[in-house]
Amino acid sequence: MDSAVLDAGIAAQQLQLVNAIVDEDRQYATRLTITRTDNENVSESVISTVISWLMKKKVLSKEHCDSFREGNYSTPDGWNGTTELEQGKTALASKRNSGVPGCVVWAMELDEQDHRLIYGRWHTRLGIIGNADSCIVNIQLSRYIVRGFIGEAAPPIPSTPRIVKMLFSDEANVVRVGSTFLNDKPIYLTSETLTSKFIPDLTDPNRTLSLILITTDEESKLPVRNLKNLTKQLFGMADIYVLDWHDRALMDTYREAFLKNTPAYDYGIECSSLKIYCKPVDLTVPADNEMGMAYAKYLIDRYTRHGENRFINVLRQGICRASDRVAGDILSIADVRWLDGIDEAKRLSSRIKKLKQRVKGDFGGNETVDSLRDEISGLQKDIADWEEIASELETSNSEAAAKIDMLTRDAMRLENEKRAVERKLEMTELEQLNANALNGIRKALTVVPENLTQLLDLAKVLYSDRIVILPDAYRSAKKFDGILTEEWEILVAVATTLWDLCFKETVNDRLGSEFKKRTGYELARGESGTTCAMPNLMKLRKRMYKGNEIDISPHVKGRNIKAAFRLHFYIDRDEEKIVIGHAGEHMDTAGTPRR
Repeated sequence: MDSAVLDAGIAAQQLQLVNAIVDEDRQYATRLTITRTDNENVSESVISTVISWLMKKKVLSKEHCDSFREGNYSTPDGWNGTTELEQGKTALASKRNSGVPGCVVWAMELDEQDHRLIYGRWHTRLGIIGNADSCIVNIQLSRYIVRGFIGEAAPPIPSTPRIVKMLFSDEANVVRVGSTFLNDKPIYLTSETLTSKFIPDLTDPNRTLSLILITTDEESKLPVRNLKNLTKQLFGMADIYVLDWHDRALMDTYREAFLKNTPAYDYGIECSSLKIYCKPVDLTVPADNEMGMAYAKYLIDRYTRHGENRFINVLRQGICRASDRVAGDILSIADVRWLDGIDEAKRLSSRIKKLKQRVKGDFGGNETVDSLRDEISGLQKDIADWEEIASELETSNSEAAAKIDMLTRDAMRLENEKRAVERKLEMTELEQLNANALNGIRKALTVVPENLTQLLDLAKVLYSDRIVILPDAYRSAKKFDGILTEEWEILVAVATTLWDLCFKETVNDRLGSEFKKRTGYELARGESGTTCAMPNLMKLRKRMYKGNEIDISPHVKGRNIKAAFRLHFYIDRDEEKIVIGHAGEHMDTAGTPRR
């Protein structure tokens, strides 16, 4: 690609701060490299696809297609992508630079109403730089709230721009993001593809496409509800891989690739989780904070409690923040306008150079007086034009610098105010929580606990945000007379260590061993096979909770053989609570008659 175009593209990025719409929030961004398998001009073919897309949206009519292709179109007249519009209005414009023969430099912008939110607007930017054989297409979709709106804006519904799908679906197009070919479906890994596909893509130093690795639990269940929709909404921004934790051969290969006690282990992932790799990875170097973000299932459930869109938006906006603008790219009309200014400046500079040569007397003796007068007149006009452009550029740069400075100060001020309000809110909430907790503890400690029931009361107050104690647990506690010290240790261990293991660390495959290692108490994930085969015994382990029947087979065992204390529980993943359904004597099992 021509170096002059590359240099001008770099300079064009300086205008982006000035031309950004206030409070614009990027929702989607991709940088496609496109070639074709036929002989068609790929850059012009992309423009044709853009025109088809806009005609289907009914924002561009057939009679205006030629002017739109040539970069001479704007509606409303004079709109250049930077001016906010009246409610309900739609704006469209295109711009082309023809300064480099054989090179296509073209951009379009579309601004339209958000049909879900009357004060919301969507802004699409698409820029092309390339030639007949190859081109780079930058596409960005953002949303902003028009000035004057007061209130909390509804979150956007995630959507991949249709133009991305249209470019990908053209069978003659070969579409990549950086060095990575796009996939519109999730890739289910095998032992072979883990080493031949995923790890090479993960470690490719030229990779610019984000990779997402999702692991199942031991029963091959995914932590996300709708993998198909997640893949659809992240298409063009990330390729999605799935690793089945239940596949032993695959897991052996995975553990060998991400071996413990090596730097590679830091780049691994837990069971039933999702991890984003935005940057290329070197498995021989310890991970840093930029290597990706991991979401355990409990975090995904928290985000998706009121629908999956919130979690998808979190992923999309995070990937947008991690994406860098590449030097020389074209994204917006402002970029093309900057190139036009560079070309005009070069033209005038060349003519001024000729003028200087003539002033030095560097001309032949064959010119007539009239021709010299005509030349002088033309040069004087060029000088006037140049001085006018120089003045405009100086004014524009001064205004831009002032505006950037003002916006920067405003942003810093608002960020400081936001942090101050957040700190104040956190302190207020913390003070209220502490006051409520303190009052509860004082009330619970009006008497020293003398039995298991009173211990349950105290634990309920101290750990109200972590445990729920069902009435059945109180009934079983009233009948039990054991060792209070051991019972209290188990209650605290359940509310602290077990809660952390379930909701912060997600060690599903080694929950029992980790709990025993940290507390000294044995935890059973369920009952024996013979007990499970006896319906009358399993019925004893059922409880009603929030209108549904739950299984409290998982339990913690006391160490005192004579007292045989057992605490049975259920893990509420939605509310992140440990639900205690039994606290007392050993429940009947298949082996009870033999004891």
